[in-house]
Amino acid sequence: MIESSAKILLIDDDDIIQYMVQDVVTQMGHDFSCASNGEAARSLLAAQRYDLVILDRQLPDTDGLLLAQLIQSQARSPFIVLSNLASTNDQILGLGLGAKDYICKPVAAAVLRKRSIDDVWY
Repeated sequence: MIESSAKILLIDDDDIIQYMVQDVVTQMGHDFSCASNGEAARSLLAAQRYDLVILDRQLPDTDGLLLAQLIQSQARSPFIVLSNLASTNDQILGLGLGAKDYICKPVAAAVLRKRSIDDVWY
């Protein structure tokens, strides 16, 4: 389980997802940061270490799995994929790259909390 005051980064360009994840994360007492594209995400990841990264696959300027490789090799933060790409192959690809979980959109806030933030291991 993530300790209190963990730093959590969301990489997603969907405003509704941003607000929902921010609400869940801050209600749990964690610090929340958000990037809406790959370029902003790279800057944030270079500047700070995060206890957990939640990332979308479909970003305006990159595939989130390319960022996943960066997270694995440089940032070394655990990450979870949160995506509309929900096929079995998509999920296997994300998990194969080291994702702690692959959550398919749409997702309820309570489910997100239980599956990703409360129970993530690393």
